[in-house]
Amino acid sequence: MPEQYDILIRNACIVDGTGRSRFKGDVGIIGEKIAAVGNVPGSALRDINAEGLVVSPGFTEPHSHADLNILQYPLAENLIMQGVTTFIGGNCGHGRAPLHNTAYASRWMEYIGAGPVEGVVPDWRTFGEFLDRVETAGLSVNFVPLVGHGAIRLAVMGEDFKRQATRDEVRQMKAHVREALDSGAFGMSAGMDYEGELAEPDAEVVELLKLVQERDGIFAPHTRNLDYRVWVPDPEDFGYGRSHLHKEDAWLGRYHGVVEAVETATLANKIRTHIAHFPIAYAIFQPHPDYLEEAAARATLDEFVDRPRSRGVDISFNDMPMAFGYRTQIINSFYNTLLSIPEWLRNTPREVLVERIKFRAFRDRLKDLAFSGTFKFGMIPPGTDPYWVDCFRIADCAIKQYEGKTMGDIVRMRSPHRAMDAVYNQAVEAVFDILVEDPAATWEFILDKRFTEVTLEVFFRHPAAFPMIDSLSMPAEAPPDMAQAPLFFGGFPHFIDTYVKQKSVLTLEEAVHRACFQPLQTIAQVKDRGVIREGAFADVIVFDLSRIRMTGTFAQPALPTDGMELVIVNGQVAYEHEKHTGIKAGKVLRHT
Repeated sequence: MPEQYDILIRNACIVDGTGRSRFKGDVGIIGEKIAAVGNVPGSALRDINAEGLVVSPGFTEPHSHADLNILQYPLAENLIMQGVTTFIGGNCGHGRAPLHNTAYASRWMEYIGAGPVEGVVPDWRTFGEFLDRVETAGLSVNFVPLVGHGAIRLAVMGEDFKRQATRDEVRQMKAHVREALDSGAFGMSAGMDYEGELAEPDAEVVELLKLVQERDGIFAPHTRNLDYRVWVPDPEDFGYGRSHLHKEDAWLGRYHGVVEAVETATLANKIRTHIAHFPIAYAIFQPHPDYLEEAAARATLDEFVDRPRSRGVDISFNDMPMAFGYRTQIINSFYNTLLSIPEWLRNTPREVLVERIKFRAFRDRLKDLAFSGTFKFGMIPPGTDPYWVDCFRIADCAIKQYEGKTMGDIVRMRSPHRAMDAVYNQAVEAVFDILVEDPAATWEFILDKRFTEVTLEVFFRHPAAFPMIDSLSMPAEAPPDMAQAPLFFGGFPHFIDTYVKQKSVLTLEEAVHRACFQPLQTIAQVKDRGVIREGAFADVIVFDLSRIRMTGTFAQPALPTDGMELVIVNGQVAYEHEKHTGIKAGKVLRHT
């Protein structure tokens, strides 16, 4: 007798996540599992006709920070609305647990952009207690946890981290790693660029990773010097954007960081390694043709993915499916929380800063700071890259002729026929002039030379590449200062739209495999999710391939994805009619 299903999706184009060819069929769901796939007779409490639509597994976000504020935003609407049903959290060495010094941990979270969790008292201390807290509170998406090395280091060393750990402190760190692994962590992440980890020697990380390797866990590094770097002489002068390499090597920091990640994995008994926001390792600052960019990207893959794999080091990586961009008020660049900006600037209110910029002496002081390397416009210190002027485009400004123009365009408009060194110098003056004229002026970061569109095409052709969005958990109506980038709300549909429909870099089957099943298999070795087959958990999405796309912009990032019809998490409908249903059917998944 035909079975009755809770949900029966009929007449769909099924892309099952394994990489095999799409096929026409039905998907029957009972409880939280897929009970039947193919030609499925029977009735259902809810019968869905998916004629002309694609049914696939829900997307897996392999590099998320949603764990940092999932207690505040358990619906994770920005993830659900784009079809993400599982996120891998605890990346870049960050994490809410283990927790020892609550006051310092709160300041650290504010430093990395997460801040305190409003209305939530951190009543946990261990990693397991934090996972229990999330589980009890409930969440809309599945959470695959990693423990962060930075969180462990801060739990043991607190604010006294700017030194090598003692043997006793390393012993305490090992105890935290064991507890996290016993509680279900799938591995350990590291954030080599952040203050909590900048001082650690490689030997400390290797020692901890050997424990992770014993449990068949994964190493997920944010590589050192990923950001645009400048050299600083003081070994205790920490901050995002500073390099402690030899002065002549500082601009090669990104290359050295990827080398370090691969070497660390090798020393840790060839631990499985998933490199976060994998960059092009060979820096080319000046304008150059696409074929040179392609060659550098291919060389990066050959040197840091394919060759290590041939030596038995299992390397995979993730990247955003768009050269990163965001919109912000220009004046915010002068108060970048990721940099240790001087007290005289930190204590200068914004309105006072604008008034003082009118005076030559103060301008010169700011200009000296801008070129010192301890200051950045967005992600780029002008003291490192003279071509930063082509990376920022004016969005809203009282000087209307500047809108839509890069800072380089503006300087060339103001002073034609200037040499590059003059453009470099005058661009900072132009920023000052814009702020005097319009303190609320905004600009967009449009060119990130670590991950260009040309580079991403090369990277996403590689079978070890997964798309990611690097986002917190956010509400559907997130304000612009929180939302920042449209990818946080539509990155996975953008991946399908761009690399399948527009550029034909991947087939739909390949793209779904990379975005759903493969990350869960590679990173967490979870085999019953991210796939459409009998017995698998029913994390399922239904979308219109002809319409699927990201609709958000820099000006309005938090817009719902076009073409996402239905999102099902563990057998329950979490999203339909472009709205979250309020269901919290997600689970904390634990490594056993």
